[in-house]
Amino acid sequence: MKNQYFLLLLGLAFACQPAVPKREPAIVQPIPGQPICVPVVQEWEGRKQPGELCILLFRDDTLLTNHSFWYLTDSVGVNRLLGSSFADQGNFPVSTYEVRFSENGQFGALMMVGEGHPWVEVFSVAEVVRTRSYQTHFMLNPYPGGIELVRWEQNRLVVNSEMPLERIKSDAGNTFTIEDDEAAEKNGSPAHQFAFDPLTKITTQLPVAKK
Repeated sequence: MKNQYFLLLLGLAFACQPAVPKREPAIVQPIPGQPICVPVVQEWEGRKQPGELCILLFRDDTLLTNHSFWYLTDSVGVNRLLGSSFADQGNFPVSTYEVRFSENGQFGALMMVGEGHPWVEVFSVAEVVRTRSYQTHFMLNPYPGGIELVRWEQNRLVVNSEMPLERIKSDAGNTFTIEDDEAAEKNGSPAHQFAFDPLTKITTQLPVAKK
């Protein structure tokens, strides 16, 4: 138990250092927990080799937030740190509650919450590996409504929301209003299911399953 606690502190110490894309990531010991990993092909010292991109979610009970610890591991088990709360690019604390990778391993989805509001971010796995940095490929922001990450299905991301997510056409911002949210609440609108295609960046509402 003491060794696990020491590794956790060691990992967090490295995690506090900013990720610099042009520098070789620090080599770290894995911290306790069960990471979520996806196979990747990465380049070290001019050579391509198989490895994994791993994301470990952990709870900070002091700050009451959920953090994500990102690292790359190579074929011999060497772990190179990318960053802690790697996807938190904003000016206020953000918690990462869930991560899921598409079946083909090309994209990942993060369930994020900031200032009590949830949204989903989709990112390119290859871009993270290539640049050693995080950039949002697309954001599904239902504000002022809610959203739930469901699954990947045929490499499309399935989510639940009471807001009309098919109206989100770009990351320039959502198109919803307080009136949309009030109308959904007034009508007792249940959460609908939507499928987001990361290649076309088009979101479509899925038909309601017949009972």
